[in-house]
Amino acid sequence: MRVSLNEFMADFENQRGKYFGFYDWFCKETSLRKRAMAFLPKLRFLLDMKILNGDTTYVWFKNNCPMDGELYDDMRFSLLDEEDTYLGGIAPSLGYSISKGKCNAWFILPNIGLKQFEFKSWSTFKNELKRDAKLLEEFQNHFYRKEN
Repeated sequence: MRVSLNEFMADFENQRGKYFGFYDWFCKETSLRKRAMAFLPKLRFLLDMKILNGDTTYVWFKNNCPMDGELYDDMRFSLLDEEDTYLGGIAPSLGYSISKGKCNAWFILPNIGLKQFEFKSWSTFKNELKRDAKLLEEFQNHFYRKEN
């Protein structure tokens, strides 16, 4: 069931059944709650920075298993519209051996395709958004939608 990001955050414990927003995972099912809870402050930051609109956007999580590395989680965002318009996602800490711990963000640009950003860490990503108005504006322009 799709619910707005604001609804998900307000009633986290009761949203999306026992999977806590995960749609795919390789970890133990019993660890999904803890993994999802780790996203809550990150989602709050994205809402506070006006990168995501909590009323028009929904989130889902994926637990990834790279061929070379450790399990890691990402969060993906779509609009609550009839097409479930996919906006992109963020992996706060990659698990690939070559990129371990780096933060990766991506979105799809019409007629161009995938645009990716890589940062040393989630903390670096946050600091760059606070420091670099142009980068913040790029994320806001892509992810933040006022109406469905």
